[in-house]
Amino acid sequence: MTIGVMYNSRYGGFALSDEAVAEYNKRKAEGMPSAAYSARDIQRSNPLMVQIVRELGSRANGMFSDIQIELIEDRYEHHVLIDEYDGSETVIIDYKGYILAEVRKTLQSTSLSSDEKISCMNQLDWSLMNNY
Repeated sequence: MTIGVMYNSRYGGFALSDEAVAEYNKRKAEGMPSAAYSARDIQRSNPLMVQIVRELGSRANGMFSDIQIELIEDRYEHHVLIDEYDGSETVIIDYKGYILAEVRKTLQSTSLSSDEKISCMNQLDWSLMNNY
């Protein structure tokens, strides 16, 4: 399964339009107590905002922004880095962080036997350690 991650593809910096943030607040408030979110409060992989960016297209762009969506495997969701140079961004997966988190989770598991832990470790794609 994949998830979308928003990033700015041009120089100038990541910024969502007022229209995009207002639409997010409107949809977020449906059936819930209202809370006003600013663009800074919204995570880059927030599924609702990713959907709104898809729907609004260029109208979701803030000043000097060109918001794009990169699809990544959902298992890497908590290991996404945004590399930025002068406002232009690239989505990077921290594969080493992902592998280390999986090792930690496996070793700390109380429901797995030693043999099952070894099996889990052997199933990891250790070649990812050579990326980024």
